[in-house]
Amino acid sequence: MNRELLGFALVVTAALLWATLGLFYKTILALEPNFTPLNIVFFRIAFTSLIIFLAQAFRGKLSPKRVDWALFLGYALLGIAIFYPVYAYAIDAIGVGMAAILMYTAPAWVAIFSHFLFGEKLTAFKIAAIALTFTGSALVAGIYKPGTLRLNLYGVLLGLGAGLTYSFYNIFNKLAVQRHSVLDTLMYSMGLGAIFLLPLNVKAIVLPFRNLKLLLWLLALSIIPSLGGGFCYITALRFIPVSVASITANLEPLAAAAFGALLFGERMEWPQILGASLIISGVVVLQVKRG
Repeated sequence: MNRELLGFALVVTAALLWATLGLFYKTILALEPNFTPLNIVFFRIAFTSLIIFLAQAFRGKLSPKRVDWALFLGYALLGIAIFYPVYAYAIDAIGVGMAAILMYTAPAWVAIFSHFLFGEKLTAFKIAAIALTFTGSALVAGIYKPGTLRLNLYGVLLGLGAGLTYSFYNIFNKLAVQRHSVLDTLMYSMGLGAIFLLPLNVKAIVLPFRNLKLLLWLLALSIIPSLGGGFCYITALRFIPVSVASITANLEPLAAAAFGALLFGERMEWPQILGASLIISGVVVLQVKRG
């Protein structure tokens, strides 16, 4: 398997793992009604960082003196601590569907930033792939149902801000993996991100330790989509451009919709099926051109 194909396969795997987040969130929120999505994010990144820390310590791989702390502080602040609350507030202001649609502008931001930072070409094929995957994601998220979408300037700005800050997650990962191992990148970024988010989650700190089932689900969330998905995605950035990876990762909403149909009987309507085909088409266009 060549390097580019391996990178593509890793991003697809990451998207499939991230697509299980909905299952975990639904289960955890049902187990603990006092939890919020932001609480789940906090424990997800805190436990992921802790698990990697323990594994690295056991292997004697901790080397904090060689860490680019400025890079990880910027990553944790912009790509985690600001992104997640902004996205949560966007959902509150304009609903899940519209917030998700605006967040899917992230690949466009990544393509622009990576052009200037890493010299990645902004080709017509790449622009077409962004347009196809964005349109497809919007259809999967339900943009064809205007009656279910809420719009206001405050919420739209938050949604666009979520897309922008989510793009920083991609850019910082690309920068970090050039200087650090994949596990160190995950450990330091998520650990610092959890510290930044701690003030917003103080009241929830004790909740998982009162409910063993909740704790186990949080640990599974941290290991499967968070650690597993993050490891695959960041590793892929060693083989393919970050702009290509971010576009390909738009397979996630398609996979999430498919999981919803299989596990919860959530029926996909024909515009969503059309959206799914557009997402796949965008990814195929990108890969055929690269091949």
